Amino acid sequence: MKINAIHCKKCQAPLAILGNTSRSKNLICQYCGTVMDFKNNFKALYSFTQRQQNSRLTIGQIIDYHGIPFTIVANTSYSSRDNHFIVYNVYSPTHGYAKLIDKDNSFTIYQKIHYLPDKNLWMLKQNDTFISNKIKFTLKSFEFCELYYAAGNLLENTKQGKRSKHAFAYCKKTKQWFYSEHSRNAVNYYVGVDFKA
Repeated sequence: MKINAIHCKKCQAPLAILGNTSRSKNLICQYCGTVMDFKNNFKALYSFTQRQQNSRLTIGQIIDYHGIPFTIVANTSYSSRDNHFIVYNVYSPTHGYAKLIDKDNSFTIYQKIHYLPDKNLWMLKQNDTFISNKIKFTLKSFEFCELYYAAGNLLENTKQGKRSKHAFAYCKKTKQWFYSEHSRNAVNYYVGVDFKA
């Protein structure tokens, strides 16, 4: 039986369960920050002590991408020494998951790819170039971050203070962005375009 909603185990707020529930790991209350174990009857694990800042979009909000409705199912907020940004997980039943990143006062929507870059990104410097799927990208920034807030239905286990590395690159010719997310357990690559939310 598919569960579409529960009440938070701590504050009892009603929470919609959005996205692909068969892949879900954590459900995080957007009201009190309680992290619940999706696979263990939503057992409360701990709570985030910080709250999201300046979120321009909300969980449950629908965005239109080329005529395809995607629902925001979760968000994670990262901070580094010089920057902060928000990664929204968006989901369409017909097109699966994508990421919508709010960084430097603009949005970019990304889809996961399996084309590895031809160079190790972490050996490069800002403005160095690399190729992925025959597209030449220029490295714009590295972000060495801590996760300080999350909410919604996440596909991975999460914890406040979790460290990760993020790389952002751009191809001026194709107007595409390249994004790499590197945590202790995995490296994922995405290609995206600017998006007006």
